[in-house]
Amino acid sequence: MKATQFIKDHGLERARHVLSGLPAYYTHMTNDARMFVSEHNKDLGENIPKQLPNLIRLDDLQRLVESVDTVGMWGGISEARAHLESLTDRCRNGGLEATREQHRILKEAVRDYESIYGEGNEAN
Repeated sequence: MKATQFIKDHGLERARHVLSGLPAYYTHMTNDARMFVSEHNKDLGENIPKQLPNLIRLDDLQRLVESVDTVGMWGGISEARAHLESLTDRCRNGGLEATREQHRILKEAVRDYESIYGEGNEAN
């Protein structure tokens, strides 16, 4: 399962809850968020490393939550897209490095948001 599917199935607030207070050394979790594992743990048995590709990466989940928050800071997906278009124009016209960085961050946030909720949809 991917992090996007976890949010689709369980909601954004559940993702926030899972991430809150979680020790930083965990890197993956099961689809039901009941078990957590660190890919860096030297004491893992043979089977766990083989299962890692099927687990949810916690850094992906964190990035998706942050992306939804970024879109929310702009007032929703429509407003975020409009601002992204404005930043795109500024970048084409030789915008400052800060503008290009804002563009990159917002573009990723919009892409992540749409991967969860679909293109043109607002989160509930």
